[in-house]
Amino acid sequence: MERRQYLGAAAAGGVVGVAGVSAYTVLGSGGNDGPPAMVEAEFPPYPNSETIERSGSGTGTSEPFELVNEGPTIIDTNVDHSSDDIYNVELRSTTDETVRGVIQARGPFTGRTNVQPVDPGSYELSVLNASGDWEATIYDLPVYEVGTGMEPPFAFADGLDTVVGPIDFGEQSPVEFVFEVDKDSRHRLDLVDRTGAVQESLVQASTAGSRSALRAIGGVGYLDLKSFTTWTLEVIPRTGGVGGNTTNESN
Repeated sequence: MERRQYLGAAAAGGVVGVAGVSAYTVLGSGGNDGPPAMVEAEFPPYPNSETIERSGSGTGTSEPFELVNEGPTIIDTNVDHSSDDIYNVELRSTTDETVRGVIQARGPFTGRTNVQPVDPGSYELSVLNASGDWEATIYDLPVYEVGTGMEPPFAFADGLDTVVGPIDFGEQSPVEFVFEVDKDSRHRLDLVDRTGAVQESLVQASTAGSRSALRAIGGVGYLDLKSFTTWTLEVIPRTGGVGGNTTNESN
């Protein structure tokens, strides 16, 4: 049986909305030694996935929907929330007691979240607190094999929460992850396997600056980023040995 480590949005803490920050921005290479700029984010759309859209106003429960794939469940959330209360969304099974945190945010928010793995079945979004209109897009992904996904090196600039991937790391080899935020605030960078399970938290910090992690990694995976503010991310193949090995496969 596969052993999974579950790490949800609630464990990472709520995220404060940053008005006007929501989409990927190209990082220019500028002739330096960093990764080449990405013209645009490659995903979504995600290959061979199911896409479900739901919307509403204020608190309530969405219409049920079916999750049919065995890969990650990634949810885009957009809310016009002006209250001082925390906007809180959960993914709930309609047939059992399964509940997964999706997002907790104060103020207007746009972001993307990887939900803790769930079994295929019938689910709904439970909006526990909202003062305005909200929209959600649920991406029900398959378990991708090597050969699908963006390949390092690459670089992004963005803000708040997002999920980068699928990433095709190929054969196991050293990869450096560089995560930089511009203000003192809680932030974290998690390495997620091809099923949506968090394998490791690469960076956790609460002060501004650049931090990096070097891992020997192979297979297909994702990066789940959570931040109160804007950030930059670089994923760079390296040479030489490292202390730990990570393969993003279902075991």
